[in-house]
Amino acid sequence: MVSVQLNQEMRNRLIDDFKAVSQFGAVDRSWERWLKGSDPYLRVTFDPATADEDRSATFVTPTHPLARQAAKSLDPSATLSCSVSAKSSTVAPGRYPFAIYRWKILGVTESFAFQPVCESEEHAKALLGLLEDAVATQDTSAMIAAEEERLEAIHYRVWMSSRGEHIESVTRSAEVRLASLKASHQARVALLEEQRDQATDARIRRMKEGQLEAANRDYERRRSDLERVAGQAEIVAEAAVLGVLYVEN
Repeated sequence: MVSVQLNQEMRNRLIDDFKAVSQFGAVDRSWERWLKGSDPYLRVTFDPATADEDRSATFVTPTHPLARQAAKSLDPSATLSCSVSAKSSTVAPGRYPFAIYRWKILGVTESFAFQPVCESEEHAKALLGLLEDAVATQDTSAMIAAEEERLEAIHYRVWMSSRGEHIESVTRSAEVRLASLKASHQARVALLEEQRDQATDARIRRMKEGQLEAANRDYERRRSDLERVAGQAEIVAEAAVLGVLYVEN
């Protein structure tokens, strides 16, 4: 758990950044209320257990608007390097090379996520929690090329699996939406055609013809949008952080 203090100028800057990544949802609305409020203090945690114990703390996940703002603000071409140390009673003492990849997830909506990578899956799950209380250290050896290559290979496997699942999910969702759109369009067209054919007033018939043309244009536009979404489903990944974590008891 960490406590940060942001003055009004900083919150105003964050509000401007938030507009570029804002989405519908309770978490985004809550974050926006805090940014626009007068309380300069914010208690933040990255740990799910801590968030469950203290619901007043802000639980920052990779999809939290603050994380999305941070991802957007980072230079996509810059990979940060660091060496840090942390204490843990659950992770054995040792030296742990790690990487954090930034994922840009394209689909029905655009979102960002951070993917931690370690040589052990167990350590990868604990990484973000350990980094929460980690401190920078200089008295260490840097990551070597072979370690970086191993982390990249591990990330590639995770990325390929997640990418395949994401594309399949977006494709299925688009297919369901297309089927629903087609059914509702056909019903709408059938009703308008019936109303047109039953009309005896020429003005009403012309009006119904216009409504039919508008309905067909709307259908084609929405169908094209859904097909485009299905075709652009992708996860774009890049290394955001490469570092070494030293764990002590």
